[in-house]
Amino acid sequence: MMKILCPTDFSEVASSGIEYAARLAQQLSARLTLLNVQKMNMGEGVTMFAGGERESLRNAVDSEIALRKICAEVEKTFKIPCDEEVIPAFDSLAGVIADLERNYDLIVVATNGSDSFFPFDTGTNSYRITEKVKAPVLIVPNNYQFEPIHKLIYATDYSKDDREFVVQLRIFLQSFRPQIELVHLSSSESVVGKELFRSFSDYLDESLGYDSRLTFKRLITDDFPKQLRSEVDQSNAGLLVLSYVPHNFIYKLTSKSLIKEMIADLPVPLLVFHK
Repeated sequence: MMKILCPTDFSEVASSGIEYAARLAQQLSARLTLLNVQKMNMGEGVTMFAGGERESLRNAVDSEIALRKICAEVEKTFKIPCDEEVIPAFDSLAGVIADLERNYDLIVVATNGSDSFFPFDTGTNSYRITEKVKAPVLIVPNNYQFEPIHKLIYATDYSKDDREFVVQLRIFLQSFRPQIELVHLSSSESVVGKELFRSFSDYLDESLGYDSRLTFKRLITDDFPKQLRSEVDQSNAGLLVLSYVPHNFIYKLTSKSLIKEMIADLPVPLLVFHK
């Protein structure tokens, strides 16, 4: 059975993510695990109750009770198996998920763009998760209503590793059987071999076992986020897929991240996988 992990801090944004994750788990016949991380600090105080525990440990007990109630409601409403995990940790949310990811097939996290979600972390938390975690990460805009995915856009600059798109997302693709629009990103005119596209198309159809109705489009622009958002709107796609390619520290300092910029104003759920 496919396993989905969804982090929560009990905020409105997180609740939106839980509902989306539950509906997705229902569609995929998957098991859902809800995760709450209690941030521990070296200098934190202790409570005056239950033997002077650390505050974070006491909060973890309260969170576990609350999370258990949410899980019971999820099971009752969506008829899916649901369990919960509360972890007190010195590490960041992304670090905790990275330690757990080997047990899960997909991470689902909600975002409000500015990512005030999980305030004890700094930076864009959903993006930090994509950086740290190797499993596919589905980032869902706050209050986005779940619906079956009939069309997705996979944006790429083309490489031999693009076939990982099929390998990592096979269950997802086979469950929804969506139309796939392959968008080639380029900042200048370039020759993209028809044979390369045909080869990828044949491989995709053969691997998925259904007619994926693959279409191709080239976007030549200096503003990829703007053009991708426009393409999503025009094509009525229900999912955008990007691959995360790790870069060195200097590159990160001098270059913008397409994934991070898309998260800032996300029109539809964004699925990120690692090549």
